[in-house]
Amino acid sequence: MENKSMAVRRILSGFFLVVGICGMLLFLWIVMTGIYKGKSLLGTTKTVAGKVAEVSEAGAFDAVFHLENCEETFYINRGLQYYGFTLDGLRQLTRGRSVSISYVAQRSAFPAERQSSHINKLVVADSVVFDEMEGIPAYK
Repeated sequence: MENKSMAVRRILSGFFLVVGICGMLLFLWIVMTGIYKGKSLLGTTKTVAGKVAEVSEAGAFDAVFHLENCEETFYINRGLQYYGFTLDGLRQLTRGRSVSISYVAQRSAFPAERQSSHINKLVVADSVVFDEMEGIPAYK
């Protein structure tokens, strides 16, 4: 009887140790890939400039920007839901115009056929249209 309770204690101790380590790793991953003041904590915030070829919707209300001569796409997460953007409005504002897009460049363990990056700042003609860090959906 005593051996069974010791075995149960060891199993539970091992289980909680593994869960604790996994929880700490998850917490560190969230903190290290986070964004602070417009920059990724790992220093992987990048900016690309280009002319907008198309604006479309994908996923759950994401506004997706396709730049000319660029295979990568860029999206404002839930931009059509939470920030009050419309596809027609974004198309009028950006299509055929040069924009500057700041995004978090992260590697994924699951490489996609086509890369899409999360926009944290969108500038059109020297005007900030969207800045996730400042809470600026400057366009309605």
